[in-house]
Amino acid sequence: MGTRRLETSPIEEDIVNQFTRRMSAVSMSVRALADYAGISHGRIRRILSLESPATVGEFQSVCKALNLAPADVLKLAEWRTA
Repeated sequence: MGTRRLETSPIEEDIVNQFTRRMSAVSMSVRALADYAGISHGRIRRILSLESPATVGEFQSVCKALNLAPADVLKLAEWRTA
């Protein structure tokens, strides 16, 4: 029995875009992000490719690894997608 992929929202897409833009700006690889965030490489790849949504804890860990304030990331995503 297979699993259905969860649909992503525009806010989730914007958050992932913020993450990837920041990674690019600081020249951080997916592997380095996984290491700094304490999340497996495969799991980070699934989050960044929007295959699977991040948990709140994963969201916080990625924000911390990228030196982003979680509240600011969410606020910007809400503003952009309103």
